[in-house]
Amino acid sequence: MDDESLAEDLYKSLKGRRYIIVMDDIWDIEVWDGLKRYFPDDRIGSRILFTTWNKEVGLKGVINALPFLTKDECWELLQRKVFQDKNCPQELLDIGKQIATNCDGLPLAVVMIAGVLANMEKKEHLWQKVAKNLSLHIFQTLDKSNQIFELSYKYLPMHLRPCFLYFGAFEEDKDIPVRKLISLWVAEGFVKKEERKSLEDVALGHLMKLIDRSLLKKISFLKVVKLYDDPPLFLSQVSKYQRHHCLSIGYWLSPICSLPFGLHVRSLLCAFAESTSVPGSLKILRVLDLGHDPDSDGIGFEHLVHLRYLAIIIADDILPSMESFHKLEYLYVDNTSAVKIPDVLLIKVSLRQMHFMGRAYISASFCRQATKDESFQINSNLHSISVLLIRSKMEMKVLKCFPNLRRLKVQFESSFNYSFDLLNQLESLKFSNYKRCSNLINLPSNLKKLTLVGVHVSPEQMEIVGKLQYLEVLKLQEVDFGGEQWDTSEGEFPQLKSLKLNQVEIAEWNTSRDHFPRLQRLVLEFCYLLKMIPPSLGDIPTLDMIEVYGCAKAIIKSAKKIREEQEENGNEELQVIISKRSYLWQS
Repeated sequence: MDDESLAEDLYKSLKGRRYIIVMDDIWDIEVWDGLKRYFPDDRIGSRILFTTWNKEVGLKGVINALPFLTKDECWELLQRKVFQDKNCPQELLDIGKQIATNCDGLPLAVVMIAGVLANMEKKEHLWQKVAKNLSLHIFQTLDKSNQIFELSYKYLPMHLRPCFLYFGAFEEDKDIPVRKLISLWVAEGFVKKEERKSLEDVALGHLMKLIDRSLLKKISFLKVVKLYDDPPLFLSQVSKYQRHHCLSIGYWLSPICSLPFGLHVRSLLCAFAESTSVPGSLKILRVLDLGHDPDSDGIGFEHLVHLRYLAIIIADDILPSMESFHKLEYLYVDNTSAVKIPDVLLIKVSLRQMHFMGRAYISASFCRQATKDESFQINSNLHSISVLLIRSKMEMKVLKCFPNLRRLKVQFESSFNYSFDLLNQLESLKFSNYKRCSNLINLPSNLKKLTLVGVHVSPEQMEIVGKLQYLEVLKLQEVDFGGEQWDTSEGEFPQLKSLKLNQVEIAEWNTSRDHFPRLQRLVLEFCYLLKMIPPSLGDIPTLDMIEVYGCAKAIIKSAKKIREEQEENGNEELQVIISKRSYLWQS
């Protein structure tokens, strides 16, 4: 039968009847839009269930996003597939559980590796070999994963394909910082402007679409992402892409000066390279990520006029000349001592972000001219500065000359009133002052993320923070509350999703589940004085993780008690992570 006749017969056979239709692997929303008209909706309880790797396909219906399998579930599935109704022999128990854990919670990976194990001798040394070459067994023994990634790539919209292939520029199986990835995509020209959205927001949307299509997994509240795995098709596509577009230079490769001059490379990502000069073929570079001080080797920076992304390490407090970088959009400097920001960077209209790991300051002459001369031209496109050192009121005033700032990290070295309310576009603010000043008087109403480090915050100022209507992330490190008690009130923190307390000087925390109605993650680090975690926080419906690092036994005990109470109430979703050690503070 032709398609139209078949569709007509299908519609007629279902008309007036209650049915359930199950369809596997719907890859594209257009496919579903074309199919759904052939299923009559007589409102008598019929249902259609389909599976997809593309979240967009299911947006018009009810989405049941399947979670990853737990370690125990992976082992249960693996054991059932390999041994059927029998139990695993004792000598294979440990290595079998290790193999199951290494499948990263992916049912497909568990099923495929179970097929390998079921068809070999049940010997420990053989299973040890499988464990060491897990991805090799999965992706070379069976080709189903190849088909999955082929279809994933085939159905990617054209504007997402270069974003996906760009992962070939990064080392395999490594976490990739989201902010860096987005900056690279924009610098490469992969992202087109959309109305009422910044380029970074559009790029973040691209990233979320790749995650929704199950090509990437997000880690730690979307701070970093990584690929699920590296099937041969993906690697071959990336290799082809890299040959024409991007080189990733590591310390194990040749110096830049020995690169073949025939290559037309636009991106150069160097973990470390003993470079002496940039070859003529690389003068069209858009992206340069160097793992050393460029001036020490005399790299011909003045010729790289097409650079849009530059990441460098400097050994002293002097930046190389930036005069020729008229198209530069992203600057990342790894410096150990505070550097003066060249005036030209604050005037360049192309520059969007600048980050100085070891702090930077604006010259006094620039501050005077910017605050007194209304006709003085300043870069209005600049939307991210970190870490900016503020030492005087005049330096504070010059911030108002950058009205489109969205992200700002500042460190203060003196005491005066700090007001950020005129930065109306600011969404992320990190405020550090180890002098414990109590003069933080105003905050932008649009803030989504706030980090306070080493400051004294009065109860009145904490009320200001609590009333921020859009605040989603709050991090407090070495904060002095002016006493050993923190009281919150109903109506505060209406959108807060993540709360992190590090070395806060409070013993009692008086709060309620109603004060943090949307909280998803609570992190406590080195809170030595705090006596307990308020038990009612465990009843927050959205809370799915409590993390405790380096805290007193009383905190650990209360965290365990919350988990036990939630399990008794049928809440199996809440995770509680407890460690005597702490991860590094991340902002």
